[in-house]
Amino acid sequence: TSSGVPVTQPVFQPVTENDLPADEMVTVRSANPAALELFTAADDRAGQALALNGIGWLDIKVGDYRHALISCGRALELFTELGYSRLEADIWDSLGLAHHHLGDHAESAACYQRALGLYREIG
Repeated sequence: TSSGVPVTQPVFQPVTENDLPADEMVTVRSANPAALELFTAADDRAGQALALNGIGWLDIKVGDYRHALISCGRALELFTELGYSRLEADIWDSLGLAHHHLGDHAESAACYQRALGLYREIG
């Protein structure tokens, strides 16, 4: 990090509440892109990945499944680079859900299997 303190775990948890009222969803959806911009400027790859994950999850919640695949895919690349297996598994789960809603059930099942395999590895 820019403070010189090594970060071994992500410190930012994007807002991804399941039961947000519709009028608050717009506000929350704007927070994660702003966080992504800040993390990108700070070259904080873990923060970028978490913000992208939050964007993807909120896209799923509002039915923008194709955009969710893009955001979650970018988050997955970063989490994989960083070696955050638990968060990789969470992303595979989100990708499975997005593919399910798009009607691509074979890809959805493959994503869920990847998530399950990682969860089992982690314990």
